[in-house]
Amino acid sequence: MKFTVIPCLIVAATLASSSIAEEPDANIEVLAPSTVGAWSKTVSRDIDQNIGQEIRKYRMTGPSPTGVASVRFLCSETGEPTAVELTRRSTNRQLNNIAKSAVAGIKTLHPLPLGVGADQVFVANIVVASDGSEHARHMTALRNEQQNQPTMAGRNLQPIALSVAVRAPG
Repeated sequence: MKFTVIPCLIVAATLASSSIAEEPDANIEVLAPSTVGAWSKTVSRDIDQNIGQEIRKYRMTGPSPTGVASVRFLCSETGEPTAVELTRRSTNRQLNNIAKSAVAGIKTLHPLPLGVGADQVFVANIVVASDGSEHARHMTALRNEQQNQPTMAGRNLQPIALSVAVRAPG
């Protein structure tokens, strides 16, 4: 399927350019592939919205769960998250379920940024904090963990990390 997509895009671009010559008033918008940073912001925003919905679903008496959970996933050909699994568990089971559901609920990861292949691993670090100091503690711990992870020379095994921080309601 990957081989047929590229020729079709080239044909579509050729047809569009010939129609522009005939109709100078035609508006065609060409979108360049996003950067990893811009893509991360978009996907993080989607996860953030999903977390809010999930927290409302799990809402029980008492405070919302707080802590950190990390979810690893891949992107299917259709753009849906696949192989969704917790790689860092919070001490709160509700938060673990919320984090996993929020990632699984992403409608699409497409278009992937330029240079990101189908085998890329993504990790969403979900931080739910009750206040600024708790948020700062969790973020410092995540940064320290990332700095201490080994990399293999010549291989890009590092996942693209998305960090989503939410203030716990209530």
